[in-house]
Amino acid sequence: MPAKVVGVMIGKNTPLPDYTELVHKYYFKILFFKPEDINWRTCRVSGLYLTRYGLYRKIMPLPHVIYNQVYPQSIAVIKRLKKLQPSIQIFNYITQFDKWVVYELLAQTDLHPYLPPTYLFDLTTLKQTLDDYQCVILKPRKSSQGHGIWRITLLDNAQVLFEHGILPLQLPYSDMVLETLNHLIKPEKMLIQKYISLAQIDGAVFDIRSLIQKNGSGAWQVTALTSRVAQESGFITNVYQRVMHADQLLKQLDYPADDILNLISSLSLQVASALDQTVQNLGEISVDFGLDAAQQPWIIEVNGKPSKQIYTDLADDAIIEQADLKPLEYALYLLQHSTHARLAK
Repeated sequence: MPAKVVGVMIGKNTPLPDYTELVHKYYFKILFFKPEDINWRTCRVSGLYLTRYGLYRKIMPLPHVIYNQVYPQSIAVIKRLKKLQPSIQIFNYITQFDKWVVYELLAQTDLHPYLPPTYLFDLTTLKQTLDDYQCVILKPRKSSQGHGIWRITLLDNAQVLFEHGILPLQLPYSDMVLETLNHLIKPEKMLIQKYISLAQIDGAVFDIRSLIQKNGSGAWQVTALTSRVAQESGFITNVYQRVMHADQLLKQLDYPADDILNLISSLSLQVASALDQTVQNLGEISVDFGLDAAQQPWIIEVNGKPSKQIYTDLADDAIIEQADLKPLEYALYLLQHSTHARLAK
């Protein structure tokens, strides 16, 4: 197998990433394949081979380095790949983080002041947090792309407001009402988080998404800082009306953009470093930040498989190229070092 072939493992229903321009510009050779394309007996794989001469199906040995894009990750496949000889390096083999695991890890670092208080769900904790904060978010422990999120607000008139999906529902604040909620969700899979009242632009809340990737030197870098502007009256940014460059949005609000984004960049790199020490084998993550009324950033969520769709929506070709390029450059870095290690033996 040529030494500079990067393997990209994708899911059964994952659209094929469009790396055509990168291949022409940077002379990558990429083998796209699915877990079911692997012949475990021969350690070969039938995949789509992309070079500057085109895309065609080819049976090849498994690549020495694999960029995992299967979501959620296939633990069984990853374990089998890691046991093969000669050794194969896989990065991003965990693409779906457990938010509770991430919270507990980051809460033990200097990032603690930037984390909204978060708890495992039970009815007693829900009552206590509503009394303490008046407004909380319920979210699944595993990534949900905005699905399954509730906002619950304790109102002054002994009523409680539930917001989930399209229609808000206001009911008397009672044990019976909260117990009904318990039957509508999967309690063991949910978290409670203090609701952070996010800053707004044109009457809509927004976030700042930081894309952090390892580069061709194996070092973490912040590749892009973008903002998703939620739909009007929406309280989550997963469903958004537009995407903006974060610096442009902050300047439009007359916020100190450089100070805020420098802090967010620093926090992003700290998140990546902290996760890298525990999760390991990471090549890219994204962190969603919210700003409160005092312009303090809060770490709302960490994503193990950053969506690149927002950069397409932003229509910034330079960011799209860099977001796609960095993991491939990191793969080549791993290839180079694994080749050196094999030659040294």
